[in-house]
Amino acid sequence: MTIYERELKEYTDLNRIAKSDSVVVFGSSFAKNIPVSELDISYDMDSYIYNRSITDLSVFDACDVIETCIYNIQPSKILIQLGETDLARGFKVIPEIVTEYNKVIRKIRDNAPNAEIVVLSVCSTDVEIYPEQLNKALSVMSSYLKCKFVDITASSNHESPYIRAFEILKPYIRKDNISFFDAMNMAHI
Repeated sequence: MTIYERELKEYTDLNRIAKSDSVVVFGSSFAKNIPVSELDISYDMDSYIYNRSITDLSVFDACDVIETCIYNIQPSKILIQLGETDLARGFKVIPEIVTEYNKVIRKIRDNAPNAEIVVLSVCSTDVEIYPEQLNKALSVMSSYLKCKFVDITASSNHESPYIRAFEILKPYIRKDNISFFDAMNMAHI
């Protein structure tokens, strides 16, 4: 059984108890390492958050797994972070990665038309990956597709990168009423 198959089986089992109208984090290795359940409790978030990221998921494989990872939960928000694996492997160039990312978002929209989609910057703790050009292209793509784009690259150099990424994402995860602190954090004040 491959890692994709093992993780998809686990998600299929967990989806039976997952709540709809929730938030789903969907991505590759960096996103998978964000301990959303623990942080959800610690930060007293106002919605259920499920991490349905898959280790080393390529954007070119994402369409094959989104039914299990996203549609079966029927989330109201989807935070998507793909591309780090593709950069690390070096098999595809940035325009190919962005074109495939575009297909993934369009497929999500076709099957979850009411879900808000938030695209997250590629953020890797691997110093060999330089994601700046991909992140610029993802920002442009997000604008074109009317998705929010959130730059979480500042978390890469933080002593606790996954916790810092979640802290940056809190305002985008909350359903209602962004706090003053969260508003200032969004403005990087």
